Amino acid sequence: MIISGDKNRRGFTLIELMLALMLTGLIVTAALFFMLHSHNIWRQGQKEIELQENVQIAMDKMCRDVRTCSQLMFESQNGFQLHSDSKVLNFKNGHKRVRYYVDDENELTREFSGMGLPVSSHIKKLRLEYYRPDGSTIAAGEPAGEVAVVKIILTGGMPGLKDITLITSVAIRTFQGSSVLQTTLPNEKKPRQPSAAANIFSEQLPGLERYHFAN
Repeated sequence: MIISGDKNRRGFTLIELMLALMLTGLIVTAALFFMLHSHNIWRQGQKEIELQENVQIAMDKMCRDVRTCSQLMFESQNGFQLHSDSKVLNFKNGHKRVRYYVDDENELTREFSGMGLPVSSHIKKLRLEYYRPDGSTIAAGEPAGEVAVVKIILTGGMPGLKDITLITSVAIRTFQGSSVLQTTLPNEKKPRQPSAAANIFSEQLPGLERYHFAN
């Protein structure tokens, strides 16, 4: 296009304007795509952190309760283990019965005196295994009084994320044979050497009171 009055001055043609608009649009689109992608990565990271924190909170709460419970119990009325593992954690805290279980809304619930209160959300599965002080497994049909250690396996999940599983093993302090699991007596200033049973147990369950995420 020629501007009247000056034959040496030329403006932009329609094709040049269209090309400039196309390039500008491509640059803006690429920038928006990069920003949205970065935001999605940030949101994904926040969700992963939230999920890990929820599973960690749930595990911490259960471990504290199990470690100091007055009596471990099984879900069956006769007090015997029905299966080699369990989905409900039962014990007595003083004279009150406490239950941990995962409800239909994927919340870990703590039931105390018949009242259930949510502990943590995004919990998909709770599984429990029970052991004697020597590390042998409590089989089906055996009483809860034989249990010295509870292995807790907790799985959490959120939409769009891979499930994570946290595992730990907790020694019950009130277990009448739990002295084999302790290294210090209440009136001792120096730790004593653990017994042979404690060494056997620590070798068979190296995760005793330590958390680790399953692969």
